[in-house]
Amino acid sequence: MPPTHRQTIQGSQRAEQMRQLEQLQRQQQQQEQQQRIQVLQRQLQQLQQQQSPQQQQQQQQNQPPPPPQIVFARGYPPDNARGEGNRIIVIIPEELYQRFIRFVYLWALFFILIYCTTCLVISTLQINLRAEVPVPFYVWLILGFVLMIILQCCPKTQRIYPLNWILVILIVLTITLTSAYAMDLYDWKVLLTGMAISFVLVALFHVMGALCPQTWLPGGLLTGCLTLFMIVAIIVLLFLMIFLRDPVYCLVFFVLLLAVTLLGMPYHAQFIHGRLQAIPLFTMGTCALSVFIDFIICALCISIFYLYYIYATTGVWFRMWLST
Repeated sequence: MPPTHRQTIQGSQRAEQMRQLEQLQRQQQQQEQQQRIQVLQRQLQQLQQQQSPQQQQQQQQNQPPPPPQIVFARGYPPDNARGEGNRIIVIIPEELYQRFIRFVYLWALFFILIYCTTCLVISTLQINLRAEVPVPFYVWLILGFVLMIILQCCPKTQRIYPLNWILVILIVLTITLTSAYAMDLYDWKVLLTGMAISFVLVALFHVMGALCPQTWLPGGLLTGCLTLFMIVAIIVLLFLMIFLRDPVYCLVFFVLLLAVTLLGMPYHAQFIHGRLQAIPLFTMGTCALSVFIDFIICALCISIFYLYYIYATTGVWFRMWLST
């Protein structure tokens, strides 16, 4: 007999029920698998927690040892580096380091002689560079500042020959040209006196940093904190000096600038003489430049003090950048 309409409907319903049952079975199997996976993961975590000390020891044994730290020392190994096997101590002979120190100060003296000779010649001949040279003084000042930033912010340039010496010589020339624009305002005797005082100050504070016991000298933390405080005060006074144009602000500004320089000179001397952790054997030009800049700042501050003395006695304040 042919199937009736009722039988076909029942067959289709059974097929749908079978499909639904198969889907439910699949879902159940997936849930069971997920539960089994979760249980296995928990068991693995427990095993890892139980075996973690042993695994950590094995991992530490399997890991390669860290590369040794290279430490440069002058003449003898430092006390804090003795007895440590993970350091390679490179002993620099005392004769070699004394030669380095001697050449640093000879180059600094050469830079100072270039500066002093240029300024004294311009002062003696009364050459007004502001009228003779069309380039303003601040162009040389900005150029020297940019070169200084390159030299200090890119430490690799301090060790790349001849790039390091090119930057150092250009900085010396730009500073000398910037200062030369105002040398016709001073008498050569006044300049010579100020340069002599600056030279004595630089020599005295560098001898203190090189020979005095380190317990007598300000430490790095104290020097950094005082310098930071003074730099903030200098920046504030700089804006007051520019906008208000009061000679008193100018005097206080250069007093603080001289104090920061005098505070930093013993630290520079300790760095040059290898009394700190770093040994600057490959930065001769930068070390000589630091001594030269110490001298320049001292000479600049003394010249401003002289101008303020004239203002206190005569009541006339200089306008050197506006005069022609």
